[in-house]
Amino acid sequence: MRLDLAYTWYRKLLKEYQEKKQIYFLRGFKTPVIQSRDWEVFGSLLLNDKANKGLGSDLQNHEIKSAQVGNSFEYQYARISGMKKWHHESSIDHLLISYEKDYMDITARLLPAHMANAIMKEWFLKIEEAYYQGKPRQRCRLAIPYDYVVDYGAVVFRTCDSKLFIETNICCLEK
Repeated sequence: MRLDLAYTWYRKLLKEYQEKKQIYFLRGFKTPVIQSRDWEVFGSLLLNDKANKGLGSDLQNHEIKSAQVGNSFEYQYARISGMKKWHHESSIDHLLISYEKDYMDITARLLPAHMANAIMKEWFLKIEEAYYQGKPRQRCRLAIPYDYVVDYGAVVFRTCDSKLFIETNICCLEK
């Protein structure tokens, strides 16, 4: 784990978000969000893993997802490559990042492959049904529940009021 690199990146993202938020507000636009690619870079730095250039996970050895605190982590599977992607993602660890609306408090949890697979194995039939029965859909959306991640994921990174907490038993989110 590279907490130092991940925290430096997080602070950069937070600063950019705060600058954009002010401009967006003044110009009447909806509040911006930190993009999924930025969270993937965060995960890459934290876990010392590289981008996956093929189909499947975001990183070579990890899937990265983010969601506001309390929300489930959504996975999408396209019709053509969905099964291959599902197979790969169900065999690797997942970094699941929960954030408060202002991004000042975030918690990143590492869900081991076997715990991710416990949920994802139930998706196989749903993906197959979405693409091969009746009228095929373009993509299939499924999710890992927030509470499941809280219960079975290990906290590997946490900020409270944008400050890094090394002690994972200090809680700034509701769980």
